[in-house]
This record gives sequence, C-alpha cells and structure tokens, in this order.
Amino acid sequence: MSVRGLLLLLLLIPGQLLASENGVELLPGMDHVFLSPRLEWLEDPQGQMTLADIRKALAAGRFRSYPEDIPNFGYTHSAVWFHARIHNGSGQWRRWLLEIGYPLLDDIRVFIQYSDKPPRHFLGGDRRPFPSRYIENTHFLFPLELEPGEQAELFIRVRTGSAMLMPANLWAPERFHSLDHRRQFADGLYYGALLAMLLFNIVVYLFIRDRYYPLYLGFLAAFVLFQSTLEGYAYEYLWPNAPLWNDKALSLFIPLALLFLLLFIRAFLQLRTRAPGIDRIYRAGAWIMAGLLLLAPFLSYQSSIRIETLINFPIILLVLYTSLRLWLQGNRPAGIIFASWLALLLGILLYLLQVYELLPVNALTLNALKFGALIQVLGFATALLARVRQLVVENRIMQERRRK
Repeated sequence: MSVRGLLLLLLLIPGQLLASENGVELLPGMDHVFLSPRLEWLEDPQGQMTLADIRKALAAGRFRSYPEDIPNFGYTHSAVWFHARIHNGSGQWRRWLLEIGYPLLDDIRVFIQYSDKPPRHFLGGDRRPFPSRYIENTHFLFPLELEPGEQAELFIRVRTGSAMLMPANLWAPERFHSLDHRRQFADGLYYGALLAMLLFNIVVYLFIRDRYYPLYLGFLAAFVLFQSTLEGYAYEYLWPNAPLWNDKALSLFIPLALLFLLLFIRAFLQLRTRAPGIDRIYRAGAWIMAGLLLLAPFLSYQSSIRIETLINFPIILLVLYTSLRLWLQGNRPAGIIFASWLALLLGILLYLLQVYELLPVNALTLNALKFGALIQVLGFATALLARVRQLVVENRIMQERRRK
C-alpha cells in the first residue's frame, strides 16, 4: 500500500486518534477521543499550586505520562493536575464535550487556555449542587470549542476524598448523547430489576409475614441506595441540592447494608442453633457495623471508606464460609446463598482491586460490582422463596396429620 493510501485509510477510521509531540489532533470525521491515555499529570501534595505555577511546571518538563490507560491514584490527599494539548485539524469550527466519567470526584476545575482569545474556566465535582453542572448528567461534562486550526491547552485539577480515577473522553455532542442514552437505558433496566425485586419481596412479606423478610428487605434497600450513590443517580434524582449529605451517604449505606446482611444471614441460616461459634462472630460483626454507622457522620469520607473497605473482606469471606459449611451439611438454601454470594464476591473483588490499583480500570472492573450484585439479589430471593415453598410443604403435612 502506498503512503498516500495509508494516510487515506487512517482518516477513514472512526474515532482514530493521531497524536504527535504537539498533543491530540482532532481530524475530520472524528466523534470520539479516548483522552485518558494522552493526559500528562503532576501531583500537587499541598493542593496550593495555581494555574500560573502549573504552566511553569509544564514548561520545566515536570509533567509525566501515566503507565495505564486510565490514571488511577487510589486514595490520596493531594490535588492532581492533568494536561493535554488539543489541536483542531478538521478545518471547521467544532464543539466537543469533555467527559470525566467517575461520579465520586469531589472537586474538578477545568481550565482551557487559547492562544488568541480569553481562557475559559469551569467548575465541577460532587461537592457542588447537582443542578449547577454545565450539563446535568451523572458524569461530569465540560464544553470545548475550537476554531479551524486552533490549538488549546487543557488543564484539569482534581482533588477528592474518594478514590481518584480519571476516565476522560472527548465527544462530539451528538455521539455522546446517543451513547449516554443507551448507558442510562441499561442502568434503568438494572435499577428497575432491583426495585422490582424489592417491591416483589415486600408483597411476599405482606402475605406470609416471614420474620426473615424485613432483614432481607433492609439489606436490599440499603444496597440499592449504596449502588445508586456510587454511580451518581441518587445525587441526581433523590438529593440533588444536598452535596454535604451526598458526601456522607456512601459511608453510611455501606455499614447499613452490611448490618442488615449479617442479621439476615444469622437469622435465615439459624446460626444460633446450627453454628453457635460462628453466630458469636456474626453478632460481634453486627455491633461493629452499628458502631461504624454511628461514627460515619463524624469521620472524614476517606477515613470511613478505608475502614469499611478493610472490614468488607472479612465479612465477605465469613458469609461465604458460613453458607458453604451449612450447604455441605445438607442445607439447600445455604447452597443457593453460597452460589449467589460467590458471584457478588467476584464482583466486589474485581472492583476493589481496581480501586487499589491492582487491576486496570476497564468496563469489566468498573461494572463488576453491578453484575455480581444482580446475581446475588436474585440468588437471595430464590433462597427465600425456597424457604416459602418449604413452609408450604410443612404446613400441608401438618394439616394432613391433623386430619388423620
């Protein structure tokens, strides 16, 4: 193939990114650029550097590339600055959307420096009321407009108490809204399934009044709140003007969900009679979760999440061991709980490993918790229904004995 033919082929590849020493080149026909791998970064440990300081640091060559596709700094008190040089090579005026796709970032400041016109400055992050966003979306969106042949310096400052992930993209607006519609539709199906399961089990409880259902319903409700807060939907739809509450919500819903989980497993598997030693561990764990629930409002978000994350692993393994042990002893519902909990375990494990930078950030690790959670919820509901069927059979046997 000739050089001319090769260049023509490259121009026809949708979303193709041509990068040079000058940065990111936006070419005709492009509607998406995966920006994260192109970002350079600089840590600001004190969080006091100004844009002028950052420009000097850039000129001095202090910025460096991140080794993974998506920058992930875990939990850090530092501010981190990101930089990219964007050039419009399309020959026409273009408007793009800068997307930062991690809803838990606290404070985002975007600076766009042009060579021949005034700079632009945008603020974002979940420490600000949701309606103040440039575009109301669970992801953070900022406009980038470029004249033909124009170049812009993009600086992004991020500081957060959550894990610091930086999944960044540039989108043509129509392309973004098309894909975002599909994302929100898929998330709607997911949350719709969880809410339908919650309502279904409420109805079942109202009919049979089984004492285990309130504990399961408490766990499921707390988990839905946790998941929707993690993904930004709770902030968008439930408390859009309460950033202070939103900052604390996640650190409250985690121990609340684990508290109901421990109480449910303890009661449902009848640990007091079947495994008294393990039952004492569950009671201690429940008291610890209750304590964390009370302490969370007074601890920083980062401190709460670090503690709760460390406690998560022993509880996950405890539930897995308990259900496996009783299943091997012939308890069928325990086997269903074991299988469903194993699915959730794998999901949580993948998610936490990418938070702690032990796995790369990708579609699987970011959504692993969601996949595992759906299987787990269906599994727990199946175990409860198996118990209901067992109760129905036992009731029929008792009635037949009375007739005799």
